[in-house]
Amino acid sequence: MKNFKFYLLAAFAALNLISCNDNDDADEQVSENKVDAYIQFENVFSDHDFNLNHDYTSANNGVLNITALKYMITDITFYGSNGTADYTVPTQESFHIIDASCEATDYKYLTGIPDGTYNKISFRYGVSEEVFELGTEAQGDMLVAANEFGMNWGWTSGYQFLKYEGSYAGNAANTFKVHNGSHGSSSTGHGTANKSVTDAPSRIDNSKLITLAFSNDADILVSDNTSPKVHLKIDVANIFNSTNLIDISEGNIIIDAHKSPKVATNVATMFSVDHIHGTTAVFDIPENEGCGSANPNEETTEHDH
Repeated sequence: MKNFKFYLLAAFAALNLISCNDNDDADEQVSENKVDAYIQFENVFSDHDFNLNHDYTSANNGVLNITALKYMITDITFYGSNGTADYTVPTQESFHIIDASCEATDYKYLTGIPDGTYNKISFRYGVSEEVFELGTEAQGDMLVAANEFGMNWGWTSGYQFLKYEGSYAGNAANTFKVHNGSHGSSSTGHGTANKSVTDAPSRIDNSKLITLAFSNDADILVSDNTSPKVHLKIDVANIFNSTNLIDISEGNIIIDAHKSPKVATNVATMFSVDHIHGTTAVFDIPENEGCGSANPNEETTEHDH
């Protein structure tokens, strides 16, 4: 009888130990909202921090005062190193709008990236023609988010990839607007309103694929215990002064078959890797901070822009 009680107590102890181990394993499970990697977009103007409604001396347009800066990225890819395969984030999940009036949009949080090391990143300025040609169903809530941030054309289908507004030559009365995106009619009939495909100008694709290697061949490590950061620097001065010199005194640049591709070429040069934090400690996606959702897969709130 004593032996029976001993074995019974031993069995209960074993079951209790297994239960405790199971609970420990459950506690160690990775959160569904765990950040696998994230990108910080730091806007600058040449060697200066960038803020809206501040004066900046430009190389070719005098003193600029910028009242609006918004730009759009999609198609993020991380390039593997040390045997890790490349990983492309699905288009809707990589879609992001950076709005200089909303600090929360300076950060793009990503999930679903396979564990491994990565030493390079690419992304697209704007939306590719391939995605545009698939129509609104394939674009999902991207159009909704673009509308929320005022980043669609409004009078025709498609996206504004860049909204850059302000004054030039040190005079508040000298206002300018640069709204950049792809335009013209496509083979599927999307594009410029009130034009037939045959009568409309050929479509201009102003999206740009940008590829950036991490400094000093460094890697970021994606794992259950890390949420690495890629810190990008965006030099806004390049919009008017880079590969092409843009004289904004000649007029606004909105739908301009000649000047809008030059603006897009300049925009592609404004991105660089400032530094990385390859093994930042793991954390979950922060709650939306209330100035809109730049990512259509995040919960949206009312946007006042």
